[in-house]
Amino acid sequence: MRNLVIVLFCMTFLLSCSKNNPSPSENYMILGDVEYVKDFPIQADLGNAEESGYDVIGILNFQVCDTMLMVSLKGETAGFWQFYSLKKKNLIGRMLGVGQGPNEFLMPVYSENQYTIKKEANKWYATIYDNMKGGIYRLDISGTLQGENLLLQKVNSELAGGLISVKELEDGSFICRELAEQMTKQNRYVLKNGEKVVPETLNMLNMSEVVDGDGGFYDMNLISSSIRVHDNLIVEVPVYLNYINLYSLDGSVGKTICTDSSLSSISSLLAQNNTARKRTYTAVQTFDDFFGVCAYYHTAEEEKLNAELFSQIQLFSYEGKPLASFRLKRQVSAFDIDFANGDLYVLSSSTDEFVKYDINELLRQIVVD
Repeated sequence: MRNLVIVLFCMTFLLSCSKNNPSPSENYMILGDVEYVKDFPIQADLGNAEESGYDVIGILNFQVCDTMLMVSLKGETAGFWQFYSLKKKNLIGRMLGVGQGPNEFLMPVYSENQYTIKKEANKWYATIYDNMKGGIYRLDISGTLQGENLLLQKVNSELAGGLISVKELEDGSFICRELAEQMTKQNRYVLKNGEKVVPETLNMLNMSEVVDGDGGFYDMNLISSSIRVHDNLIVEVPVYLNYINLYSLDGSVGKTICTDSSLSSISSLLAQNNTARKRTYTAVQTFDDFFGVCAYYHTAEEEKLNAELFSQIQLFSYEGKPLASFRLKRQVSAFDIDFANGDLYVLSSSTDEFVKYDINELLRQIVVD
């Protein structure tokens, strides 16, 4: 009898939890399984940062590539992607230019929603979406650095310009995101062998919509997000919504992770003035054993008043389990980890600060099941 009572209580508790959770809808850009994170096993205030050692001005984004550091720069028309040695800090190569030529871009490519850099057969490559002219290019980074010629080839001419994001998947297909006709929705789909496919997981996320918004671009940002891909798992973090979506396209993984007590709705944010809306996530990165996001939670009003700004680098396993949270006394627009040396690199593009933190000991404490 006692066991029966316990079972009934657990069933009632689970039902009440599911009842309290919203479903995927125009008001919630979420998946079917919602989990709330209360604590991180490892929490640390990283204190003062060290100089990164790179005397580079105008970094907009960056990525650690084994022993190299790739940076994308503003104001560069010849070589807006540059590569440096992580050991010696010296420039080892530059590539990609701005212009009207067949292998040139009208604008520098710096948003990682437009490119994917990964290692294949011990060589580094990038797939780059040209959101001005359309099409996808494949760049042989290692080959270009070793020779004198830019090894850049257009591999897809079907995609038009103007898409919000195009990320390469493990099988060579692409997950794409574009604005809907009425400019109130963002539609995701997979481009595979020239065909557009919309799996059910993407259908759920595509339900979200900015309804009766009159803030134009600012309101559309409420359903904007950054996407990263790792081993057929996709991590998607919104700019203003307070949760992370972790999913696979085959439906085997579909989880929404929230570190607050409740999910923020699109309608509640629409009711706020744009400058009073808190930005939630400013960056995301995937690694071999876990992924990380940069949680921010500050408003444009606070930034304008020069308030003390803090960011948190939060690490999660690919099962959605919280692993660690590192608090930083700065606004972070991009981050990455050099695991060989145990350094966390962070970029504050608004102040042009590029610094690093020694997290060697903290990384050793992280346990991934």
